[in-house]
Amino acid sequence: MKENNTNFMLYVGVGLIALALVAKYDVVKNIVPSIPSVETTIEGTLKPNDAEVLDVCERIAEIISDSSASDKRTDVNNLTRVYLETANLIDADDEIITNTQQVRSSHIIAAKLLRINLVGKYEGLADQSNELFKLVLGNDDVALDEKLRKESVKAFKYLAWALQEGV
Repeated sequence: MKENNTNFMLYVGVGLIALALVAKYDVVKNIVPSIPSVETTIEGTLKPNDAEVLDVCERIAEIISDSSASDKRTDVNNLTRVYLETANLIDADDEIITNTQQVRSSHIIAAKLLRINLVGKYEGLADQSNELFKLVLGNDDVALDEKLRKESVKAFKYLAWALQEGV
């Protein structure tokens, strides 16, 4: 189990570092000419159907909207892209990410690994994001079956949707 966590953290870390370097040096704009600008909504987000989950997502959007951070749009776009890539990773993987604890860990460390400074900018965002994952995945640390894997992917897409709604 410890080896799985180490491998998972290594893959997530390498992926997030690569994303950070690509963003910092604008490598992608020379390769893919149609990257969404800062003013557009990022594709792949998902609006929740469940009323309780939607309520939490709307609170997340409100936290973002109420923030006076001057770099809010950049923070949101960076986090959205990381969360969507994490959703893709979870969807494609069935050996490294094996339980709900790993899913929650990847959500928590994403901003830290990319060195996105969120301190003091979005009061309550961490709590509401944790609430979202609790609602979608439950509170227990259990193995990911096919259903929980799909729900994990949805949770990241819901979070990305909520962030985009807030800007």
